[in-house]
Amino acid sequence: MNMSKELKIGIFVVVVITVSFFMINYLRGEDIFNREIEVTSRFGQLEGLVASAPVYIKGYKAGKVKEVAYRPESDDFKVICSVLKEFRIPEDSKMTIYAVDIMGGKGVRLDLGESESLVSDGAYLAPAYEAGLLDGIAAGIGPLLEKVGNTLDS
Repeated sequence: MNMSKELKIGIFVVVVITVSFFMINYLRGEDIFNREIEVTSRFGQLEGLVASAPVYIKGYKAGKVKEVAYRPESDDFKVICSVLKEFRIPEDSKMTIYAVDIMGGKGVRLDLGESESLVSDGAYLAPAYEAGLLDGIAAGIGPLLEKVGNTLDS
């Protein structure tokens, strides 16, 4: 069977477009083989968390923050994280926003619970916050400056 030149070009274009689609999604960090699940939580404030921030489980980078969206009807933020399916996440786990580095960059840590039942795709986890090193220092400086000011006044 002899293929025409137009058919060969058409097949080539379809293959190039398909490969380009997968490569672009791979380079963007998207899971093209569905090896991840999504977990959701709602926070009153984000503390500087942005999309594509890392998600850690037991210190291992297990995923990323997929989406951060403000919800005006409830005046809170919906945070969706994608996490590798290989991790067994109990239903009573918590999604904690914490300082990843000393410069104040924020990430998400999944604090695993004790429940026997595991989360499924799209599950809701309880929100939590953890103060970072700079937050603790800033909280301690305020009273110290007040005492120094009182001492200088007297």
